[in-house]
Amino acid sequence: MQEEFYTRPILAVSDVTASISYYCEKLGFEEMWRSPADSPIIAQVGRHGLEIILDSQSAIPKASIPSVLSMSLHQPERLGEIYQEFQTVGQKLSVRRLKSFGSRGYFN
Repeated sequence: MQEEFYTRPILAVSDVTASISYYCEKLGFEEMWRSPADSPIIAQVGRHGLEIILDSQSAIPKASIPSVLSMSLHQPERLGEIYQEFQTVGQKLSVRRLKSFGSRGYFN
């Protein structure tokens, strides 16, 4: 059965090309599409079902203040593996334990 809604965050970025590189090279996402192809103002990246739109100048409404993207890991046994993957590519990661929510990672 297909889900009724399809949601993905839209993040305002200053440079779509640089943002695509960051998400793909540092965080292991894959580029799904960009528009226009040669000098994109909007693009989408994805990783294991998490899809994010990176937008700099399109007509799509976006937040005018900084936003926070929260990602939940539904396979906590993979936390060490993902942490190591991000460390290997030089991503700064800090992990803090929150009282009632278990471990959470924050990207700096």
